[in-house]
Amino acid sequence: MEREDAILKGLLEIAEKTVVNDSYQIPYDINKETDMWFVVLPQWSEKLPPFNLARLSSILLTEGYFTKCLDLNVKAWNILEQYHDELGYDPWDGAWTFKWKGQTYWDELHPYLNNFLNNALQEIIKAKPKVVGFSVYWTNTQLVFWMKNELKKYLPDTVFVAGGPSTHSDAENLLQNFDVVIVGEAEKLIITLLDSIENETLDKNEYPIRLTQPSNERIDLNIHPIPNYSDFDINDYKIPNGMISEFSRGCVAKCTFCEETHFWNFRQRGYLSLVDELEHLNKQFGMNAVWFVDSLVNGSIKELRMFCEEVVKRDLKIQWFGFGRHDKRMDLEYMHLLKASGCVGFQYGSESGNNRVLDEINKRITKEDMEQNFIDGAIAGVESITGWIISFPTEKTNDFVDTLTLIWRNRNTSITNLIAGTRFHYGPNTIVAQNPPKFGLMTHTYEGCHIREDLTMSLPSVTVRGKCWSLFCYELKANKTIHFAKRPNFPKEHYSIKYNNRKRFSNLDFEEFDYNIYNSNRPFVDSTINELLGTCRFLWRSRGGYKLQMNFSKELQLKDFGPSLAPDLKGRLIFEITDKGDWVYDIDLEFKQEPFAWQPLSYVYEWSEEHSVKRARKHAKPEWGTDGVTEEKKQEIISEAARMNRELDLSFKVTDVIKGDWSVKTKNKSLF
Repeated sequence: MEREDAILKGLLEIAEKTVVNDSYQIPYDINKETDMWFVVLPQWSEKLPPFNLARLSSILLTEGYFTKCLDLNVKAWNILEQYHDELGYDPWDGAWTFKWKGQTYWDELHPYLNNFLNNALQEIIKAKPKVVGFSVYWTNTQLVFWMKNELKKYLPDTVFVAGGPSTHSDAENLLQNFDVVIVGEAEKLIITLLDSIENETLDKNEYPIRLTQPSNERIDLNIHPIPNYSDFDINDYKIPNGMISEFSRGCVAKCTFCEETHFWNFRQRGYLSLVDELEHLNKQFGMNAVWFVDSLVNGSIKELRMFCEEVVKRDLKIQWFGFGRHDKRMDLEYMHLLKASGCVGFQYGSESGNNRVLDEINKRITKEDMEQNFIDGAIAGVESITGWIISFPTEKTNDFVDTLTLIWRNRNTSITNLIAGTRFHYGPNTIVAQNPPKFGLMTHTYEGCHIREDLTMSLPSVTVRGKCWSLFCYELKANKTIHFAKRPNFPKEHYSIKYNNRKRFSNLDFEEFDYNIYNSNRPFVDSTINELLGTCRFLWRSRGGYKLQMNFSKELQLKDFGPSLAPDLKGRLIFEITDKGDWVYDIDLEFKQEPFAWQPLSYVYEWSEEHSVKRARKHAKPEWGTDGVTEEKKQEIISEAARMNRELDLSFKVTDVIKGDWSVKTKNKSLF
């Protein structure tokens, strides 16, 4: 959610109320008995009407089926907006998405939405639609299950359908709760489903039904009708004049951390089809702020160039954002053309400032390419919204510092946003998950987090790195505002820093440095203690002398980072350094391992038949082959987790003071 919020902040700057021109309404011939209601529940973006529902609605309307789109998410947002002060947070802020999960939702948010949601239930029940479809995301699964179960009590003959991103990662769970689950591209499958209901050929004895497109199918993006936004009150949204569109589907890359790249094969939409659609929606709804939701809008550099030239030729007054890859072919001339077509900025998957890590992610770019895009974007006026991965399995402390260094070097170029999750997560549809040993990982998790085989990366050390990232973001100074996920308590409770000279800012080159300074011959402990030193040295090189204190407690981490970055790690780390480089590191840190901390990584032996998982497995090339581990190996992995829970407790307590001197000249290798 955070990366989407970053792009949409840019469109918010040009948001304005709009008036619908009904003369451009497309007529439909409704000649079928079957009808379908599309429902989207919170939490999802409140800024733009949902493109997926508008697209599917237009497809079914063209086929003669009546549809109704019900965006309960934006209605809920309008209700809760007035209670932000009372709640103490904005439930639609990406940093607080965990509030929609578990008992927290029922305790904190549902009381405000109870009456509204019950009224929506009555509206649907009264209409008695033959089919009700839900868009399911990880942020709204809980509410989707609740509403579906409530509707089923009163509409026993209605067919309940689940679609959306969660059908890739949570299909088995959804099949236990829905009559039909559509996995993958729904444009053809939804017609097939409604035709079978209309023709009375759908056999309800076969429930639950999984509808999946053939693995080699590529839907032609040029043949779809114009999305139907007539069911949406456009002015309910934060960006009334905004719309979502797509220029392609899939991705040309196979990044090892990514799930989206395995959902479907890449294909490009023709630029003329796209410009025609944008022009029509501009005339009908006054939509002139466009968000392209493609995995990457610049998958074809050539087609994007022709799109830009056509927009300029037609004098179509739009402004747009999109996700994109860094690409050295997007030189200064290309950036100027992007700007002329209305491009406000790109959300780049930058990921890391270290070339080795970029190679292991399979980004097929270098930090030199990235830096040139940042510089040329600044000259042309194209913003860089950047996404970063914190604690990728092969990322060492020095690699993380390279990321900080790259951002620092380019803080005054085109970078306007820094986006990162609390830590690295890997789903079943990723190459990392399908072959953990390739990336140095165990085939087990530790307190729900990935852990390296040599124990040098684990939840405690990842927690320190995650807090170092937030520290860096708060302390980053530039000639403009650079946005990042604010954690309100972080600068007040998690850390304090006092510089010898707050006005000191130094230019930096990349360096290779050995951060294995604290050494107790316990890699799990040492990596946790040493993690802060990378950021400490970066701060000294860029800002001079200072005194820093970072505080830890499970409650503190849970409050600001959520359960995924909240080990029972408590204490404080104090680091003080002179301008010259003499330093003292005062360590008082304790970690307590939770019961049953070790769990087998089920992705290794639970072999889903989803096309996206199969594709990820094919690219991962695990040593046990694409057919999966043997039953014997599976039991070995499970037994090993049980053994480690009995015998391997990594709890520690460290109280120590160490000193050093960084003023000595070292042969640090410049990587630029």
